Amino acid sequence: MRQIEIVSKFIKNFIWSMVLEGILIILTAILILVYPQLLNILVSCILIISGIICFVVAARAHKYSTIKIEL
Repeated sequence: MRQIEIVSKFIKNFIWSMVLEGILIILTAILILVYPQLLNILVSCILIISGIICFVVAARAHKYSTIKIEL
């Protein structure tokens, strides 16, 4: 039962990170439409934030992927 709970928690974290990343990309696209001269800065910011989100999700996946078995 514990393993199912851990997998469920990871999936929930993964989904929320994808939602957050999607919202950031939509906001960046709107800002690019409003302020096209800031294209370089906005694109670089969204790439940095997306990279950080991916790193956090990977760290959480690694944390939940270890299984300790006591004999």
